[in-house]
Amino acid sequence: WEHMGTLLADVWTALADGGVLYLSFRDHSGVPDGTTRIVPVQSNREKILTCILQYGHTHITVTDVLHQWQQEKWTLNTGSYLKLKITTDKLLPYLQQYKLRLLHCKAENGLVHLMAQK
Repeated sequence: WEHMGTLLADVWTALADGGVLYLSFRDHSGVPDGTTRIVPVQSNREKILTCILQYGHTHITVTDVLHQWQQEKWTLNTGSYLKLKITTDKLLPYLQQYKLRLLHCKAENGLVHLMAQK
């Protein structure tokens, strides 16, 4: 979250007066447990992509597991990266700090859609 202030300061500088910021992000306010942390992303005859989510206090470790059918056999590739755990209640004070007026905020199908104006 230390970079969120920097990001919004840059957004504020870049926006003209009356300019609008649109954000959309996954709602990570709830923490899945057990097998709900395993998310099937895509599958077809040649590949299966699955993500495994490990929730920390401020970040989510995402592990991608990719199975691919290549040269008559399955291969496995994995990789991990950190994602910032964004929640609306943590983001709103930053908007207020940078004088961005909230116009719209709605959660739908696990996504938050937010609109704020300078």
